[in-house]
Amino acid sequence: MMAECEIRVSDAGTTNGSFDPATVELLIAWQKLEVSSRQVREEFADRAGLSLNDFQTLVFLSAKQDSTPKAVGLALGLTTGATTALIDRLENGGYVTREPHPTDRRSTRLVLTDTGLTAATRTGARYFEVVRSTVPPEDLASVTSLFSRLADALDATLGSG
Repeated sequence: MMAECEIRVSDAGTTNGSFDPATVELLIAWQKLEVSSRQVREEFADRAGLSLNDFQTLVFLSAKQDSTPKAVGLALGLTTGATTALIDRLENGGYVTREPHPTDRRSTRLVLTDTGLTAATRTGARYFEVVRSTVPPEDLASVTSLFSRLADALDATLGSG
C-alpha cells in the first residue's frame, strides 16, 4: 500500500493539484491491468504469426461482425492506407474476406473466416477464464458497470486535449 502519495499534474482537475492515495492506487492497478492485457494480446498475436494490429482487428471483428474497413481504421486509429494494407494481409492469410456491403454498394464489409474467428476467440476464452476465476458471480454486474462507466467517461474526454 502507498502511504502518502502526491502526484502533481497541471490539469489534474483537483482543487489542490494532487491526487488522493486511494485514487493513485486505483490508477496504478488499472495501468497494471492494461499492461497485462496487452502482453496477453501480444502473446496470442505472436502465436498466430500476426502483428498486434492485425490480431486486434480480428478481435474487433469478432465483436463487431461485418464491419467496414473504415470502422476498423477508426477503431485502431489507422490511416486509410494502413487499414488497406492490414486488411490485405489478413485476407491473404485467410483470416478475413471482403464481401459487398448489403446496403452501401460503395463499401465492403469484412467477414471473419473460421481461421480468423478461431484466432480471435482463443484470447476471449483466456479472458473468460480469468474473469470467471477472479470475479465472484455476485460482483460481475458491478464490475461490468464500473468498466462501462470508466470507458464512457474516457470516451467523453476524447478531443479535449
